[in-house]
Amino acid sequence: MNFRDADLYKTLHEQDPSYGATSIGYLLEVEKIIKQRKFGAFDELNSVIDFGCGKGTLLKALNDSNLSVNVDGYDPAIPEYKDLPDKKYDMLICTDVLEHVYEDELRGVYNQFDILDPSVMYLVVCTREAYSILPDGTNAHKTIKDICWWIKELKNYFDNYSVELLRYNGERQFGVIIMNK
Repeated sequence: MNFRDADLYKTLHEQDPSYGATSIGYLLEVEKIIKQRKFGAFDELNSVIDFGCGKGTLLKALNDSNLSVNVDGYDPAIPEYKDLPDKKYDMLICTDVLEHVYEDELRGVYNQFDILDPSVMYLVVCTREAYSILPDGTNAHKTIKDICWWIKELKNYFDNYSVELLRYNGERQFGVIIMNK
């Protein structure tokens, strides 16, 4: 799928070394979820994709961990990760990505999630304008909706998943959503 502003995001990544590197902040929470599913009462979890991985800080940390999971990355704005892998995954991680997609392009992203067929999804969605501005002068966040809209949107499309708000940070205005098949 071609995203409308993919080239603008590619330029932003090239110009700003820190852009696309914040997902590492979710490492401990993601590790906890992986451990619960890999070593707990759930099915084994062996493969993970970081969808919209940016510079790959989270996937590299997970691959370097002692969790024994294989983590791949996908990000159309990063040459190293520009190709969507053609395989199924046990878990999909998508942090601070969906709000960067225009509302009329979200279904295309959801279709890509369907192809990857994860049993669990960990999503982080921001509900305010971005601090980053794209090279064309527009805000980097294209779909700015409240967390209730995102929950309803995800429930409507992914009717074969349970959708749960894990937590919402009102000060920073982002929600963490967990989805299970």
